[in-house]
Amino acid sequence: MEGKNVLITGGCGFLGSHLAERLCERNNVRILDDLSGGRIENIKGFQDKVELVRTDITDPDEILKYFEGIDIVFHLAADVNVQRSLEEPAHTMMVNVVGTNAVLEAASKAGVKRAVFTSSAAVYGDGEVPVKEGQKTNPISIYGLTKENGEEICRIYNNVFKFPVVVLRPMNMYGPRQDAESQYSGVIPIFMSRIKNGEPVTIYGDGEQTRDFLHVTDAVGALVLAAEKPVAGKIINIGTGKEVSVNRLVEILGNATGKNPQVIRAPPRKGDIVRSYADISLARKLLGFSPSVGIEEGLRNLV
Repeated sequence: MEGKNVLITGGCGFLGSHLAERLCERNNVRILDDLSGGRIENIKGFQDKVELVRTDITDPDEILKYFEGIDIVFHLAADVNVQRSLEEPAHTMMVNVVGTNAVLEAASKAGVKRAVFTSSAAVYGDGEVPVKEGQKTNPISIYGLTKENGEEICRIYNNVFKFPVVVLRPMNMYGPRQDAESQYSGVIPIFMSRIKNGEPVTIYGDGEQTRDFLHVTDAVGALVLAAEKPVAGKIINIGTGKEVSVNRLVEILGNATGKNPQVIRAPPRKGDIVRSYADISLARKLLGFSPSVGIEEGLRNLV
């Protein structure tokens, strides 16, 4: 991508800031973010190369003006935490469902050429693995349900309103800029911080639940490919195609930090998926996507 006018919702967040940094050297990048989850610190190294608009995305009439003249929209803004979605479902629905419709409505009215929507592996729930795009979705959390709703909104805009949208379903992402201080953070930044500080980590259930851990640089690469390739209307998994258990994750982090992790066992949490990893054959075929960062290398570099 070069010479494009790009808008990134949630561009001060973990994934959004990495995408903005990747694109700002050769494109004009505008970020929409209300900073409820994202942080200014995430873009401080390149803030002078992007335009930041602090705004709520849930009102299409209010945000329409920011979409004028934009070529490509990356819609990443979301309430991404599974546990909070169970505690505050109305908030998650407002951001993830109403917000997604507002962004696509504004983008289509403004004549944007294409949108890329970041969904989630959470739409699959506990089903067959590896998860495949054509299988029945079965979300077991409000978060997963709202992402499924977002995909349906994208389908309507693509098929009925003829506004080109591609949907990516990334697996569990990790990398620099994840906030270890938030109670809603992903498992990797929390575990890494505690292990480095000699504090115990809490494993819910038996620790044999698995995830497909995707490094943020690979996720960004997939987003850019989705904006470049003729894949509007498609839903595409993005992951490594490999599953890693929570127990194994703690072991890898212990090796990377040179520490002997202390583990506290706790009962399983509601809404937690037991096994999850992706079939990425469609991403390889349609996008030419291939993950480049393995979990051991990724965690070693992160530490």
